[in-house]
Amino acid sequence: MRRFSTTLLLLGLGLCLGTASWAAGDERATCRAEAHKLCPGVAGGDGRLMQCLKDHESAMSPPCKKRLDEALVQAARNREACKGDEEKLCRGIAPGQGHLVQCLYSHHDELSPACQERLDETTKHAPCLPDAVKFCSNVRPGQGAMGKCLKSHEAELSAACRDAHAHQAAKSLPRPAR
Repeated sequence: MRRFSTTLLLLGLGLCLGTASWAAGDERATCRAEAHKLCPGVAGGDGRLMQCLKDHESAMSPPCKKRLDEALVQAARNREACKGDEEKLCRGIAPGQGHLVQCLYSHHDELSPACQERLDETTKHAPCLPDAVKFCSNVRPGQGAMGKCLKSHEAELSAACRDAHAHQAAKSLPRPAR
């Protein structure tokens, strides 16, 4: 179960590092830069990036540390809420690369209300998470790989994910001079 929540957390955190849902404007860029600075060369997957960030938590800025702490709380909630569902519906699924998350999403209507609520809550904050699980579960996060994968499936993305990307693209356009 730990693998499930870590995978869900890292997919969500990785997607959020690249979208407006994790932090606003400069804060998002600052936290992404901190992650790259504190954990150079550490690719996401199997909890490596999260472990690195936890190991360097004391060097993080207060806003980024707060975001990490919030992500860890969410992971614990996800783990607790979905433990029984994972054991019942995803027995035998090898952990890693989003396989357990993909299994849970594929059984969404069969999940306990608590697990459904946690997955739905996570999706609100990371609207591309279901799409990343569906289309990019074999992609190792890092260096824009997840964004490139999602872009390659642009026509197939959910409306929520397309909207999030459009919103992010609009925010990154140069502002007119006054």
